[in-house]
Amino acid sequence: ERRNRQRGPVAFTIQTAQGARLPGALLLCLFWVVPSFAMGGQRPGSIASIRLFKQCESSEWQAHLDTYTAAVAAVGAARKKQKDLVKWNTFLNTQLPDKAQHAGKLTLSDMEVVMNWKITKHTFRPLMGQLKSNAPALVEKATADAFKIACKTENGGKLVASEKYAKDSLAAICVLRGIGPATASAVLAHVNGNFPFMADEALEGCGLDRKYDVSTYISLMKALQGKAKDLGGHWNAEMVGRSLWTAAMAHVHKLKLAPCTTAAVTSESTAPSTVTKNTTPKTASKTKRKEGEMVG
Repeated sequence: ERRNRQRGPVAFTIQTAQGARLPGALLLCLFWVVPSFAMGGQRPGSIASIRLFKQCESSEWQAHLDTYTAAVAAVGAARKKQKDLVKWNTFLNTQLPDKAQHAGKLTLSDMEVVMNWKITKHTFRPLMGQLKSNAPALVEKATADAFKIACKTENGGKLVASEKYAKDSLAAICVLRGIGPATASAVLAHVNGNFPFMADEALEGCGLDRKYDVSTYISLMKALQGKAKDLGGHWNAEMVGRSLWTAAMAHVHKLKLAPCTTAAVTSESTAPSTVTKNTTPKTASKTKRKEGEMVG
């Protein structure tokens, strides 16, 4: 007791019912850490996404959408990869849709850009090695099959938006090693705005758990499509998802939102409306994954 008083108020121990003595500092750490798990372990800033999802005013949503590009730059700067992330983001929003429309497929190097964008802009996962182990021809076939499905049009030229097309598009890309629904959705979201990217902040924003399976993706897609319908006008699911992600990043990085407008300011903040040739979907081939293989 005397020794503890000499070390100051932090140097204390607590004796458990079993007689063990635990450092007081450890107990203080647990005091702060445990509540975060009790609250569901939300991503930093998701509280702002949840708040935005409850909003119905389109101008508020538009302000977040118009801040998307600035939020991407802020995340890149925080991770010391600002130049790279901005370049990768530009590729996904401009070159990827163009490749889908004209080449009708992506190369392995294209998919590496998609993966770099995802693991830098969002949560890092060691998936690049598995992606690179895919044969280039398989990558081109998988993405071509996905584009033939996701870029179909119906009802007067509108891009498909149904659950069936979403599932078939995901399945086509997920034959690749290292690619799960979340990464596959990063490709789809940039060629069809009805199929949003599976961002953690979008999931939590509309009250879903962070589960990276097809069932959860479909729930996310329906929630974001529903909000887009409520907002009306040019809105689609991917625009809603980007706004939710931006809300979280603006909260974390203390960003000032763009002035409220009635239309998206830059092409990189808007979801794509690219349409490729109408082609009958092919059934995605099934590839058995190796045991313990990680996908994302």
